[in-house]
Formats: sequence, structure tokens, C-alpha cells
Amino acid sequence: MNYRNSDLINQLVFYCVKQPVIYLLMITGILLEFMIQFPFMVICALENLFRKKAQ
Repeated sequence: MNYRNSDLINQLVFYCVKQPVIYLLMITGILLEFMIQFPFMVICALENLFRKKAQ
């Protein structure tokens, strides 16, 4: 019985602690990637605008 109980506790810990942490890490990773790419996207858009104006 004790082993089953500890297994249940492990499942609860997994669902309450580990899963939200994994989701948070994924979300922060996506946000960081977007924050890194955003300036480059803006710079590329501005370059395209200036090239069109120059032509």
C-alpha cells in the first residue's frame, strides 16, 4: 500500500509542479526567441522600405 501511495504522490507532484514548470519554460523560450528575432525583423523591414524608396 505504501508504494502505491507514494506513486500517487509522485503523480500529483508531476502534475502540480513539473508540468507547469515545463510549460513556463516553453513559453519563456518562445518569448525570448521572439524578442531576439523582433529587432532583426524590424531592421529588415526598414531596409526593404529604404531600398524601395531608393529605386
